[in-house]
Amino acid sequence: MPSYNALVRRVIRESDIVLIIVDIRTAMEVDLSMIRSEVQRAGKKYLYVLSKADLFNGDIKEIRLKPSIAVSASKRLSTRALVRKLMELGRGEDIRVGVVGLPNAGKSTLINALKGSRSASTSSISGHTKGIQNIRISSKILLIDTPGVLGGQDPVTRLKAAAIDASKIKDAQAAAANLITSLGGAIEAYYGVEEHSDTYETIEAIGQKLGMLRKGGIDTDRAGRAIIRDWQDGKIKA
Repeated sequence: MPSYNALVRRVIRESDIVLIIVDIRTAMEVDLSMIRSEVQRAGKKYLYVLSKADLFNGDIKEIRLKPSIAVSASKRLSTRALVRKLMELGRGEDIRVGVVGLPNAGKSTLINALKGSRSASTSSISGHTKGIQNIRISSKILLIDTPGVLGGQDPVTRLKAAAIDASKIKDAQAAAANLITSLGGAIEAYYGVEEHSDTYETIEAIGQKLGMLRKGGIDTDRAGRAIIRDWQDGKIKA
């Protein structure tokens, strides 16, 4: 069975234009150099699609990925603008558009929004797309979807990008603590708890608020996984 990287190279090779999908909340942290290098080496046109824009509270102008377009597939924001951009890049000709990106970056949700129906199945669990899928979204545009590209991300970035499934994390408390620190108050604001210098106290406060109790105290492992899952499911803005 071909590796993910081999599948991505094949999709790039077969595409006229490549969409590089990235969760806008982690756009300044993820390492997309491998994907970008492959696309540039193949001499293909490309466009960064900054997904989940409805979950972003920052300044989009600070994101240096160019050329790019910010969209929210779940809210149907700028999806038509993306189609117009593709037609512009393709100069009105029939085009094959490769769709690549990190796991759970919102590729399948975006494809469904562009198609207008459930073409690609969706999940917040990493690796949900299993292989290459050809999906026609119009008479002129054929999308080629791929599994997520893991690349060389650091553990916290992989966690934030949902490249690590919350249910499979060995130390959920440590992972949630790192996530809380990296998001600078966003998690505390979402759950309505005070910020603590000790992030483990924050996890305890969230666990208590969610009623995650066990004999002898608060189930911090369960609370940690809930925090991670809520972030990966797009419930927490950054």
